[in-house]
Amino acid sequence: LGDVVKVALTIKANRDLDYVTIIDDRAACFEPVEQLPQPIFTEGIYFYRENRDAATNIFVDHLPKGTYVISYELNANNIGSYSSGIAKIQSQYAPNITAHSAGSSISISR
Repeated sequence: LGDVVKVALTIKANRDLDYVTIIDDRAACFEPVEQLPQPIFTEGIYFYRENRDAATNIFVDHLPKGTYVISYELNANNIGSYSSGIAKIQSQYAPNITAHSAGSSISISR
């Protein structure tokens, strides 16, 4: 409880993609450290990140071929056992190009 957890999303693109959306559903026990939406430049890509009630949304205008790690921090704010959500990525120009992560269980204690 009270710890800061770092989420790292690893993206492997085997070709250049435009207008990519990433939706990272989070467990109910986490709140983002950075609450306000903001544009970010990291790993050689520019994206816009916004936090919603149950997910963090990331919008990438252009994702060149390669491997990228996008990370952000969360605060653990409730004790208990939770199911984490999955992260989904999809090209908005070619919706058949999509992928998702696996879910997992999270336990928060004092």
